[in-house]
Amino acid sequence: YVVTGMLGQGTFGQVAQCRCDTLGMDVAVKIIKNQPAYYHQAQTEIGVLQLLNQHCDPDDKRHIVRLLDFFVHQQHLCLVFELLSVNLYELVKHNQFQ
Repeated sequence: YVVTGMLGQGTFGQVAQCRCDTLGMDVAVKIIKNQPAYYHQAQTEIGVLQLLNQHCDPDDKRHIVRLLDFFVHQQHLCLVFELLSVNLYELVKHNQFQ
């Protein structure tokens, strides 16, 4: 993964836009802070998304974000997602919080 820009940040860590040459596409990589509570929460997120992606929506028809990969880099758990357009906060803000 090659970082091409930053998409945002939050309590959990940061999200980077990256180019994945293996997949031939841009992805969003969520980089979790190196703290035990965030690491364990991210592991739970991985489990839930794997269940949803593989068992509840294997054909990608129900608009559930796709977890493409995950890995540990320099003691940071990283989750790789399909790259979507705007985040939920920006969408709600664009619609004037309605």
